[in-house]
Amino acid sequence: MFVLPVLKSAALITPLLIAACISAAASTTPVPGPPITVDQLQRAEPVSFEKEILPVLQKNCLACHSASERQGGLILETPAGILKGGDNGPAVTPGNSANSLLLKLAAHQQEPVMPPADNDVAAANLSPAQLGLLKLWIDQGAKGTGGIDSLSPLAMQNLPQRLQPVQAVVLAPDGQVVAFSRGSRIHLHHVGSGQRLATLADPALGNDGIAHRDLVQSLAFNPDGDLLASGGFREIHLYRRPRDARRLTIALPAAPTATTVSPDERWLAVASADHAIRLFNLQDGAPGLTLQGHTETITALQFDPTGTRILSSSADKSVRVWNLADGSLAARIDTATPLSAMQILPTADPQTTPLLATAGGDNLIRLWNLPTTPTAIAPNWPNGTRLSTSS
Repeated sequence: MFVLPVLKSAALITPLLIAACISAAASTTPVPGPPITVDQLQRAEPVSFEKEILPVLQKNCLACHSASERQGGLILETPAGILKGGDNGPAVTPGNSANSLLLKLAAHQQEPVMPPADNDVAAANLSPAQLGLLKLWIDQGAKGTGGIDSLSPLAMQNLPQRLQPVQAVVLAPDGQVVAFSRGSRIHLHHVGSGQRLATLADPALGNDGIAHRDLVQSLAFNPDGDLLASGGFREIHLYRRPRDARRLTIALPAAPTATTVSPDERWLAVASADHAIRLFNLQDGAPGLTLQGHTETITALQFDPTGTRILSSSADKSVRVWNLADGSLAARIDTATPLSAMQILPTADPQTTPLLATAGGDNLIRLWNLPTTPTAIAPNWPNGTRLSTSS
């Protein structure tokens, strides 16, 4: 007798529970709001998909409808993908926005509205102005040629001059050259002297002397050290390492026969086939003194240890010492044979007069005390001291 009331109670409670569950479920499901107003735009110029439509889709739609996601089979990255549509057919009907599914869903005119209210990518509803732009683009034929790649810059600009960070340094395998980046430029320096050898540039980028449009971020030599690879934004360049980096170009009236550089590296002395010695400033190539007096080929040149005089040997059988202050002749050695080589020998004691070694056509090497008198002299050792012979 007690069972029947229980069954009746259960029968009465079950519909109540089902109704309550349905009511609770309905209360947690987002209810789409009213349709969003679509602005009616009045403009004559065509709507650009790349510049006006794609940025809107990228912000609010591509998280779910890109080539990598393609939810519902729909890709909104390109006009072609939009026209192709997804599982429900074409997303737009060119020339007919009223019959285009993309606009209906985005304007909340038809279920399921897009973007969903509970989406987890923070996509927002399109504004009336954005919907008006989309509507006008569809009515104009839904045209366009670009896609998501068009959002990348088409023409990169040069970096500001003040932006010059060093982001890459590399030493050549031979240890002679170091390459480093400064902003968009690449510099090569000689390790021993610190002198700049070259600044590498890409001619295709104009005359600004830059290697990349963007910052140079990596550098690497190949094992032979004759190629340098540089990495920048989305590109790698290969440069052949300059072996004869040109610092100066000096024009001479005749072919050079001997050269030497002063101890302080300020002056370059060049003897030429016209029997003259010319000095040039190594900083800018500006000409200095011209020393004349030899009558045959000048075979060797050397500055003395003080850097105030220069010695020259010649096939005219003489060694001459010149004052660099005024170009005057400081001393001279006359020999019995044309000279082919000359060298000042180093001395450990700076107070000691250095020795001078000469070699000539008689196959002898002779040593001389470095002359200091301005007149033509005989050597301190008669005929010089014979050091060795050869045949």
